[in-house]
Amino acid sequence: MADRFQEAPWLEQRRCPYCGTRVAQQAKTCFMCGREVRIRPSRRRLGQRISPIWMIVAVLLGLLVWQIAGRDGPGPGESAPEVVVLPPTLPPPTYTPEPTRTPTPRPPTPTPWVPTPVVHTVQSGEVLQYIATLYGITVDELMVENEMTSTIIHSGDRLVIPGQFENPPTPTPEGGTPRTGYFTYKVQPGDSVIGIAYRFGASPEEIFDANSLTPSSLLYKDDVLQVPVPLFSDAVEVSSDLAPRVTNAIYAAPKLLHPSNAALVARQDPVNFRWLPVDILAPNEWYVLRIWTNQGDDPPTIWTKATSHRMETSMAPVEGGSREYFWHVTVVRVVAPTLPGAPRELESASLTSEERRFTWQ
Repeated sequence: MADRFQEAPWLEQRRCPYCGTRVAQQAKTCFMCGREVRIRPSRRRLGQRISPIWMIVAVLLGLLVWQIAGRDGPGPGESAPEVVVLPPTLPPPTYTPEPTRTPTPRPPTPTPWVPTPVVHTVQSGEVLQYIATLYGITVDELMVENEMTSTIIHSGDRLVIPGQFENPPTPTPEGGTPRTGYFTYKVQPGDSVIGIAYRFGASPEEIFDANSLTPSSLLYKDDVLQVPVPLFSDAVEVSSDLAPRVTNAIYAAPKLLHPSNAALVARQDPVNFRWLPVDILAPNEWYVLRIWTNQGDDPPTIWTKATSHRMETSMAPVEGGSREYFWHVTVVRVVAPTLPGAPRELESASLTSEERRFTWQ
């Protein structure tokens, strides 16, 4: 019995785990220190009591859980599948057309005019004097223009007529309606209001009114006058933007050709004004043909690039009447303003030609 008792692990002597005093097998507390001495099974003894069947069941449950988890998520060493997120469906864009913009009208740019001289083909029996008289020029002018050393000509010869051009452009006011433009002019020594008016095709009375002057007012060098110019075209105004502002060229006075001084013109014939060119004019330089009478209703002033102008018979005096006309030609330069929006300036680009008169009857 003693051997069997010693072999049983539960018959071993109990001692208090805190103070080491021997205690009875059924004691709950140590009589020495008063602490609880209830024996708790160690992990080793607890593991020994687990049945092998339960261990197998636990392993199978673990494998089952692992398989289920493998279906729903990535396995060891595997990356999770990418999740594609589609963008939200947006409504189609709404197109709003821009309002139609009305372009700002720009003044027309004048097309440079290339002069084409008039060429006369000599017919049988014609002589230089006849051809010169036909075009209102002299024989000397015709010979100089064609570099002739003899007056002998032959049928079929082609002679260039000086100062005559085919289809010369004549500026017309915008829309065919005459209008007046205001320019400025810097007074030069010897100027007078009447001289400025005749030079630029204005009237003395309009210059007096525009500048608050009287006939007795004095003009001084470098005074700036407002000059109202009637019946000018847009091409004249725009031409100031096509050339340098500062130009010092002063041409000689244009030489008048036709009609001759004190000429008589039949009322059923048009009046053809002709003069020699002073040079090739710059884009902003113009011949100004001034025609006037002593009776007050003057024909319109002509701004042109050509060296001729035709006055039709619609302006002739009534049948049985007659009228005396005066005319001269000068070259005028139109200069761009120094400040935006300021009036353009006028300059005399040549001396004024001689004054001629003729009678239309």
